[in-house]
Amino acid sequence: MMKYGYTIVVGDVKNYPCLRSGNLYENLQEALEVKADSVEIHLADPDGIDVHKVKYVIKNQLAISAIGTGLSCGKYGLSLTSDDQEIVWKSQDHLFHYINLAKEFGAAVIFGSIRGKNTQNLPLDEYEKLLLKNMTPVIEYAGNKRVDLVFETINRYELMYYNSIPEMARLIKTINHPNVKIHIDTFHMNIEDTSVYTSVARLKGILGHVHLADNTRLEPGTGTFNFKALVNALDDIGYDKSVSMECFNPKGERTAIINGLNFMRKI
Repeated sequence: MMKYGYTIVVGDVKNYPCLRSGNLYENLQEALEVKADSVEIHLADPDGIDVHKVKYVIKNQLAISAIGTGLSCGKYGLSLTSDDQEIVWKSQDHLFHYINLAKEFGAAVIFGSIRGKNTQNLPLDEYEKLLLKNMTPVIEYAGNKRVDLVFETINRYELMYYNSIPEMARLIKTINHPNVKIHIDTFHMNIEDTSVYTSVARLKGILGHVHLADNTRLEPGTGTFNFKALVNALDDIGYDKSVSMECFNPKGERTAIINGLNFMRKI
């Protein structure tokens, strides 16, 4: 059975698609109160939280589905495809620490914007060769820790390559590693993918994580995205992991969390 949850950001951030930010432990307690099945934790510093305190708060009643890595790009300028080898090494080391943290919770590690914005404007084949070379130690480390790396599809206006589900699925099949999965996001799908059901129905065995946001990038149920088709496809491929709302909550309202969870559970 799928778990329904949402994103929490550690610390105060602005202009970031999350339903909650600020004090992690208070936000975890709220997740229990609203009866979420899981939460996804985004943080710039993977060693910056108290793992034992997190486990104490959630008391095995709340899953940690994934660890988000994108904030480290803005704070530290990380990129696995940088032409500066020092930045590549720092990015790899940061990912090792994210993997260690994820291992504590049985969570996946999200691999999105940290792959790099291709500032060198490399053609796809050269970019992919560089990415795979620099990802290899990270993939091997994740495999040894038995932690999944989930590669996120991100739309063309944010990153140059692997924007659609078929493009990312090809990369995942090229890597061909049991701990490397695809991570889809309905906000980006709304821009890049022509058929919700068909795109997702082809991901049996390689889908590792799902982000939910309506076309408004607010909680599900506020716009026009076809979540029924999404849920049907997820059911048909036997997906039983977390689906996590990653969307804006401009008024900071608890009702946005509750409404989004209820909307998805009623489908």
